[in-house]
Amino acid sequence: AGTALGRQNLAFSNSGSGIYSDSGSNLIERNVARNNANGFNNSSGSVFQDNVAYANTTAGFNLWNAEIYRNKSYSNSIGIFDRGFSNLVNNVVYANTNAGLRVEATHTAGTDRILHN
Repeated sequence: AGTALGRQNLAFSNSGSGIYSDSGSNLIERNVARNNANGFNNSSGSVFQDNVAYANTTAGFNLWNAEIYRNKSYSNSIGIFDRGFSNLVNNVVYANTNAGLRVEATHTAGTDRILHN
C-alpha cells in the first residue's frame, strides 16, 4: 500500500462519510466536507490538515490513530471525535451541538497530544 493524497475536494450530502481514508500514511488536506454523516473518517493512520467540516450529522472528524492539524470544525453534532491514539493540534472547533472535542479509548502518555485547540 502506498501513500494517497486527497487535496482540494468538496464532499457533501453523503449518507456515510464525505471523505474516508482507509489506512496508511495518507495526506488529506484543504478539503471541505459538509452535510454528510461524518465529514472526515478513517480506519487508521493518515494526516488531516487544513480541512473544513461543517453541518455533518455525526461528527466533523471521526478519527482513530490520526494526525489532525489546523482544521476547522463547526455546526456538527461533534466537532472532532478522537477514537484513540490521535494527535490534535491547532484546530478551531466551535458551535457543535453535542461536543467540541470528544476523546475516547486508549492514548499513549507522552506521545498522543491534544494541544492548542
